[in-house]
Amino acid sequence: MDRFFDERADSYDEHMRAELERFDAFYAAVADSMPVTDEPIEILDLGIGTGLELPGILSRAPRATITGIDVSEGMLDRLRAKFPDASKDLRLIHGSFLEVDLGEAAYDIVISTMALHHWLPDRKLSLYRRIGAALRLGGLFVNGDYVEDSSTTSPLPTCPGSREGNGGGLVHVDHPLTIQEELGLLSRSGFGPVRVAFRTEHAAVLVARR
Repeated sequence: MDRFFDERADSYDEHMRAELERFDAFYAAVADSMPVTDEPIEILDLGIGTGLELPGILSRAPRATITGIDVSEGMLDRLRAKFPDASKDLRLIHGSFLEVDLGEAAYDIVISTMALHHWLPDRKLSLYRRIGAALRLGGLFVNGDYVEDSSTTSPLPTCPGSREGNGGGLVHVDHPLTIQEELGLLSRSGFGPVRVAFRTEHAAVLVARR
């Protein structure tokens, strides 16, 4: 998956603007899910990519320190080029958020945008539990991602793989869940009531409190 996104880093922003219905409203909803504060809060961004969500986040929390994890060094390089003056407020980690230690009660807010639809429910359940543990009591988890209307949708490979033995493994699968499936996973992970802050036919922003 890292190679898949490395190869698309330079065109990723333009691709998402063309691909995502109501792009500006979606990213505004991610930012608006956070409180406005001048306090020096800690934010964890899972799959930070090129930082499309950062302007909105920093406009609401200008003193936030953001830890961003991404599997693609190319995407992180693109982010650094876009925000050359934000280095003191950004701690970027090249790695998989499925493997990086997220810590215990370390963050006020955990955010992810367009990054979690690659994982099957059992992996997401484990990740959501780790996110809950990484949040301070009362903290927020904001997840903006693709969703499906029907749970019958099958995962589809979107990068060449080796189902037929022709490559180095299936490295990129899209498997968005329904909102009800997401709510169920978040409930099982120990989160309280979840608010649907934004919804289109194929995307949603969900806000859960620890």
